[in-house]
Amino acid sequence: MINWPLLRWEMRNIRWWYAGLFIFLFIGAFSLLLFATTGGPVNWGKMDFFLFGAYWALFGGMANVSSKLKKGTMAFLLARPVSRREMYHAMALAGGLPIIILIMSPVLFALILSPWLASSMSLGQLLLLDVLRAVWLTALFLLAILTSLYTGDYRNKFYSILTGSFIIAVTIAWTTTIGIINKRALVQWLFQHHPGLSLLLSLALCCLFYYLGRRRLERMDIQA
Repeated sequence: MINWPLLRWEMRNIRWWYAGLFIFLFIGAFSLLLFATTGGPVNWGKMDFFLFGAYWALFGGMANVSSKLKKGTMAFLLARPVSRREMYHAMALAGGLPIIILIMSPVLFALILSPWLASSMSLGQLLLLDVLRAVWLTALFLLAILTSLYTGDYRNKFYSILTGSFIIAVTIAWTTTIGIINKRALVQWLFQHHPGLSLLLSLALCCLFYYLGRRRLERMDIQA
């Protein structure tokens, strides 16, 4: 169930996300064309924005929800003929679409720039790799929305502390090597050696976080 006017409103509300994304893609395409003058093949597998997209999904998802709670935007929208489910879908689609476009950009570059750039991997392999990355980041984005729906009440100091702790924990998990877990090996195991299992696991997490987030929004007490 999608409320298209609400979705357009959400996209206009974060229009700077889209503007920054397309500027970034333009600069990336231009840089690749300059690289084409060297004549070497492009390793598309190494040209990914997974880590950048992970931070975007985390902080963007949490900020989008918490700002609406803080400014009273959710209460304002719910005073109109808009259901909470429609609101959740609009937030998820409008905020998640630029992240997916970012992660899928190597495939777009490979298609558009193929006459000028040689590739070290097939288009099918690149497509599968980017789809896996996109689904995993979608799960992270939905998790960020879910977390912010529980902790986004800016009037409660406990919520603020919990939110800050969550951000720090996720940041450490993404930027450091944890004990006996070799993250590079784990990523290779998921994305390269067992792509089917990786896709099923990420889709299951997407469904779980989607359900929990939508259920939370439908039941939470939202005040102006």
